[in-house]
Amino acid sequence: MIYGLPYQGSKNVIAERIVDALPSGVNFCDCCCGGGAILQAAVLSGKYKSVTGYDINKAIVGLIKATMIDFGAIDYNSFPAVSKAKFYEARERNSTLEDWLIRYTCSFGFKGLEYLWSDARTENKMLLHNAVALPTLEERRGALRELIRKIAKGEISQEDIKNLQHNEQLTNLNRFHEVEKAMQSRTTKTKLQVFCGSMFDIPFEKYDVLYFDPPYADTLGYNRQPFSQIMFKALLNVLVQSGKTVFVSEYNAPADGFTEIARFDKTMSLEANKCKSVVEKVFYGGTKEDYEKLPNTNKPHADSGSDTTVHDDTDGGTEPSVPVGSEPSEGGDVPSECAYEDDQKVQEAIDNLHDAGHL
Repeated sequence: MIYGLPYQGSKNVIAERIVDALPSGVNFCDCCCGGGAILQAAVLSGKYKSVTGYDINKAIVGLIKATMIDFGAIDYNSFPAVSKAKFYEARERNSTLEDWLIRYTCSFGFKGLEYLWSDARTENKMLLHNAVALPTLEERRGALRELIRKIAKGEISQEDIKNLQHNEQLTNLNRFHEVEKAMQSRTTKTKLQVFCGSMFDIPFEKYDVLYFDPPYADTLGYNRQPFSQIMFKALLNVLVQSGKTVFVSEYNAPADGFTEIARFDKTMSLEANKCKSVVEKVFYGGTKEDYEKLPNTNKPHADSGSDTTVHDDTDGGTEPSVPVGSEPSEGGDVPSECAYEDDQKVQEAIDNLHDAGHL
């Protein structure tokens, strides 16, 4: 099963195994929930009385609410093809459920920023989409006849005809529908809530199991917004010192005292015929011995090698912060090790978090 909405950096194909590795508890919090893959897997697992998600992206929070909590808000039977102009209008407004749905069904790499089709392919892709999705039979027949006419007259190349086998807008919309159906039919009684807000403003005292999937170190982050690794490391230090049960997805240990407890080989599609292999890891804020004592975990052994490879067709990944004119090293945006700032800056960040009332 693929979990969550199409979203940059999603854990959709490994979400169930990540949740299996986490302990059971009363109140679980995904502190930067993205497309909701971990939220959905946590709810369906039945390991928690309540599951809560936070994210700073109001569009993705609104879409999670519409597909996982407030069912029936999206009309999946009437979704005409979205043009490039309509996409950018929705991106600029960014205020309604329709705007958010357009951004994340019709964007390149599921980032909600750039239109997914090139100018050369847009017209034919829209004809195919409308032949399936327009509201009336007459409208659908009209779009189909125009597409057949163009093919018969040789106005569409063989390469573009082959490319028409995939209609990404409809495929992505179907992902939303599959998530909603799975959540509507669930048998677990777990309460789900999701809020728009920063991880630094979460009332952590409410939750006994915390999970973070932040923008990874040495990347540019999401939605072109900077992310402070100093502040994040400071936050992790304070949470662990206060006795919280904390887990982080990263390529390398996010802070001192974190132990790798699971890893997954993952192949991600970047574009046509191009893939990238990465090793996704989960770290626990404590020792392996302490982790082994936690309740109800399906404990993979991090030192026994990588888990079974999974292929992810839906993850655009996080943009690597590669200087202009340089090439990324082999393996894409995976850094050889995380470069953290000195301990004095981390301590200053901790003090700032306390002064601002975030901790």
